[in-house]
Amino acid sequence: MGADYYETEATKELLAEKAGIPIAIVKNSHIRRATVDKNARIGDIVKIINVDGVPEAARERNGYLIKGGIVTVIKDALLPSRTVI
Repeated sequence: MGADYYETEATKELLAEKAGIPIAIVKNSHIRRATVDKNARIGDIVKIINVDGVPEAARERNGYLIKGGIVTVIKDALLPSRTVI
């Protein structure tokens, strides 16, 4: 996963203190048949698996879209911990 900029360890620690999510896919997340664009912030215990088998959906406000059953997490998206797609 790439990013346009780099977060230092100090920035990551500051985000952790404020319950923020760094630019990363945080631990215990499950991703299947998906594309994650750059600068995405994916929280702990997130499931990106198209659990309902949705073929098409435009949910940019939620940070993702689905085309042909494939989930795309859009650039700069924030998926909070325990999100299920």
